[in-house]
Amino acid sequence: MSRLKSMLCFLLLILFFLPKLYSQSSKVWVTILNDEHIPFFTTDRELTSRDSIFNIYINTLDIFSCSQALPSSRNKSLRKVYELTSNSSQTDLENSLRNFVSAVSGIYPAPVYDTLHTPNDYNIVPGINNYALDLINAQSAWDITKGDSNVVVAITDQSYNPLHSELAGKFVYINAGTSTTTHGNAVAILAAGMENPRKLTP
Repeated sequence: MSRLKSMLCFLLLILFFLPKLYSQSSKVWVTILNDEHIPFFTTDRELTSRDSIFNIYINTLDIFSCSQALPSSRNKSLRKVYELTSNSSQTDLENSLRNFVSAVSGIYPAPVYDTLHTPNDYNIVPGINNYALDLINAQSAWDITKGDSNVVVAITDQSYNPLHSELAGKFVYINAGTSTTTHGNAVAILAAGMENPRKLTP
């Protein structure tokens, strides 16, 4: 009889903890305009907000994390966007915040980043960071497209170097209007540069 009780207790524990182990957390991006309402951790490691209604839903929805979504943004309003992570369902999280919590606005599902492809020339130049590219999550675009040779683009800038390794075989017509090619090269390469170039020439 005691063995049967032990097995039943074990099964109940599995049934209780298994959904928690395999459940995925839900994430939303919200705008919090009032700094006083931003959730913070107490000395007891409890996430809380000074807005009483928001605090109720932090507990009800089991929101356990709050962090700036775009902390490096130069746009002040984008630095007001926070990512909330919860153990509730995505639907409950979004609907509850949208309908009952006035301390937050602009509620959207948090983006899911899964970079599958990174060109071999990303961060190739030492000391040069890709702040702007990282800020807009440019790497995710390479999972959608790597260019289309059927698209023709006109560059109305400085001339560019048609012998540049990134532009070889990429142009149809060139108007050598200026002798300087630095900026023209940069613009043309952004529009039609070679994917994963093996070597770069100036």
